[in-house]
Amino acid sequence: SSNYLRFNVEYNYQFTPKLSAELGYGFRNQNNTNKMSGSSFTYKEFKNRFSLYVNYQPLKQWKVKGGGILETYHQQYLGESRNVNAFMPYFNLQYVPSQKFNVVAKYHTFADYPSMDQLTPFKTASDSLTWNVGNPNLKTAIYQKIGLEFHILNFITIEPYYYFDNKRIASYVSKVGKYYYVSNVNADLYERYGVQTNFTLPLSKYVFWQNSFDFYKNHLKYNGEGTTVSNSIINSTLVYVNPATGWTAGAVLQKRLSKEAGIQGFSSDNNDLVVLLISKTLMKQRLNLTLLYMPPVKMGLKYQQDQVVETGDYYSRSTASLNLIKNLVLFEMNYHLTSGKQVKQRQTVPDSEPEQKKSGIGL
Repeated sequence: SSNYLRFNVEYNYQFTPKLSAELGYGFRNQNNTNKMSGSSFTYKEFKNRFSLYVNYQPLKQWKVKGGGILETYHQQYLGESRNVNAFMPYFNLQYVPSQKFNVVAKYHTFADYPSMDQLTPFKTASDSLTWNVGNPNLKTAIYQKIGLEFHILNFITIEPYYYFDNKRIASYVSKVGKYYYVSNVNADLYERYGVQTNFTLPLSKYVFWQNSFDFYKNHLKYNGEGTTVSNSIINSTLVYVNPATGWTAGAVLQKRLSKEAGIQGFSSDNNDLVVLLISKTLMKQRLNLTLLYMPPVKMGLKYQQDQVVETGDYYSRSTASLNLIKNLVLFEMNYHLTSGKQVKQRQTVPDSEPEQKKSGIGL
């Protein structure tokens, strides 16, 4: 069982037409309880996030945004607790020469904290030859991203990017005598570099074709060992929207069974799928009904996640089937008690790692 609570609030203040600031606060609380053989184990975590950003436009064509996030993170498990802090700087420089073209230079950061089970000083046997060993010396990983985002003709976005970090938390297998020891370490180098493209084509007044492509490589290295893997992630959506009648229909193709490099292998996550959807608004747009269906399409799609570790004479492979999403039907109903007012919504404190921030449907 799991309880999850998240809250964000933001305050914007304009000093002059060229200078403004954004002050934000957010927290996230999550409790997970596992019950096995009459015993109960509860894991708790709590995050406080304080953010401050300053926007400055020195010239008509230039915009600057800088600041960052200060985060406190508390974990509690089996009577043990741990408190850590992380600072994540943020910087954007935007050049807007015309209404049809602009470019943004980025420097963003993201934090990844070691969990309590990874920090335990104990070791447990998984079989007669293999031990799982905790590492209480694990440090927080701060991913850094450098990117250059081009916006062309108001419907095409192209971004070459580069992620790097020298403390990425990763699994490592070592051999002592006849035994194998599996533990988590802070890797010496993590890299991810590639190009992401997004574009939307209006095929008619009501029909739009939205596409996202991400082609990249990631590399992980520790103690002289390392792995490099290549990825191509595709999301394509054809959607029909008619505001006058309240009908929306669409089809989604997702090729997202991406590989993540390990020190001695790789793991694949996300999922390939096809989604058909239809939606209708009623009662003056207060009621929205949505039906989604995931047909069992094969045609090059994979419904399986893998994790492979290979080093010397040690080989391990685990596989998880995703066949449960075939023929899956989802029905959703939303009702708004009042018409309310439309407001612009934005999230200045991302709550996930860069790999998880890409567009797509995850199940």
